Amino acid sequence: MGCIAGVGGTDGQPMLMGAMIIGPFAGWVIKMFDKKMENHMPAGFEMLINNFSIGILGMLVAILGYCSRSGYKFVAKTP
Repeated sequence: MGCIAGVGGTDGQPMLMGAMIIGPFAGWVIKMFDKKMENHMPAGFEMLINNFSIGILGMLVAILGYCSRSGYKFVAKTP
């Protein structure tokens, strides 16, 4: 999840400070999700739910990082 969030949050450029901020935040998000889902997963589906949750939460954190970096500019630039 840190890799997904780091690449999306830094817009594809290696940025050490961005990774130092978004990495621990992504770890905290997945820790909170695991704590909330602890007793709600049916037996045998733990790995499936964990893999999908990492992908979905990683995408959301990457979008959050991108928006915080770009200042919420979702408008496409015209040439």
